[in-house]
Amino acid sequence: RIYDHVWNKERFTLESEGVTLVGDIIVNEAPSGKDKVAIVCHGMTANRICALKYAGMFYDLGYSLVIYDHRYYGESSGDHTTLAYLETRDLMNVISFVKEKFGENVKIALQGESMGAATVLNSLKSFNPILVAVDCPFSETIMLMKQVVKARFHLPAWPVINILRAQGHNKFNSYPDEVVPLDGVKNASCPILFMHGKEDKLIPCMHSERMIKACTNPLSEIHLFDGADHAESIIKHPEEYEKLFKEFVLKAEQASV
Repeated sequence: RIYDHVWNKERFTLESEGVTLVGDIIVNEAPSGKDKVAIVCHGMTANRICALKYAGMFYDLGYSLVIYDHRYYGESSGDHTTLAYLETRDLMNVISFVKEKFGENVKIALQGESMGAATVLNSLKSFNPILVAVDCPFSETIMLMKQVVKARFHLPAWPVINILRAQGHNKFNSYPDEVVPLDGVKNASCPILFMHGKEDKLIPCMHSERMIKACTNPLSEIHLFDGADHAESIIKHPEEYEKLFKEFVLKAEQASV
């Protein structure tokens, strides 16, 4: 309702790595809205509307927002997803677009859910935002593929993984091994907030637990939520989630001044 009737939206399109990305710039009329922007990345089988539950919290804190459909989803073009490989390049192009729109000195925060979270963390290999918040990210594509093959299909991991790697290389000219959000975390100097459901059956919370140990900024945090499956933490625990989220953002902002 706020998205449709209250927020001041500006639709944009952006050419990136052979596809057209479609998204919205939501300008916050607060004085800080010119100085700080949150880019929010949705997960698989979703679109930018699914980013609003996180984006709204940033808006409350004075951020302008940029949300967009990943390649292959929503209004963006593309005939496949690449599990954060090309999506990371797309995000870097969106970041450049935001700097052109708001100025080189704009403060950028990043948030992502699931594949969007992995995309955000993967981008930290080459970009340093003021803060990052992620929900149910995976730490390595290969590790996730092993877990999914074993848990869902009850098959031995390596023969299946080798087939998927070959198919991925033939189709995308890349291997899943190249998407390692953990390496982005190791490279990052900004504070990172990890939110993850304890009952996540798609991406186990051990991925976030593994990555918090690699964080170098002492303000980084992890919060695990009881009874929450994949991407359900904010749904099952909305008040607690919002409180923790906003407290982290404010704390990270103060530290960046």
